[in-house]
Order: sequence, then C-alpha cells, then structure tokens
Amino acid sequence: MNPFVATSCHNPTGLGTNFPCGDAFIVYPGGDGPWLSMRLEAERRGTEDLELLRLLRERNPYLHDRLITQVFRSNSDYTDDEALFDDIYRQLLEALAD
Repeated sequence: MNPFVATSCHNPTGLGTNFPCGDAFIVYPGGDGPWLSMRLEAERRGTEDLELLRLLRERNPYLHDRLITQVFRSNSDYTDDEALFDDIYRQLLEALAD
C-alpha cells in the first residue's frame, strides 16, 4: 500500500478493520532511502531514556528511585509537567556524567 495515499492498513487481529491513522508506519518510502517517522523517533528516544535509567539504577539506585518517583506514582498516575520532565532528565544526565 502507499502510505502517502492511505494512512490506515488492514488489521486482521480482530481489534477493528483498520489501525488508527499513522499506527501502521514507522518508516516511509523515500526517493533517496527510507524516511523515518515521528513515531520511530519517539521510540528511539524512549529506548535511550530506558537505557540511561538502567545505567543510573546500577550506579545509584537511591537517586534512580528518587527521580522516578517524582514523575511516576503508578502505571496510571504520573505527571505530565514538561518542566519537571526536563529537570529530571537534566539530573539524570548530570548523574551519569560523573
């Protein structure tokens, strides 16, 4: 299928007839090679964050837990404060730079 013409491909899983728009593609065909999607970039960033947190947990479990609990209280209760995320990320990078 052409992702520039149709943005929702067939979904045979029984969840519905189609995926929501954009859910089917993480790369797009380009004339000079694949074009990366915003979804792929978000997945890459999330994977990098996971690895940084894993490294911090190995080096300093107390700081790891302190940073995590400032953002996540449970799987369904978390902050969406962008300034707090930025501050926690800065602290994470500073802790790993030592």
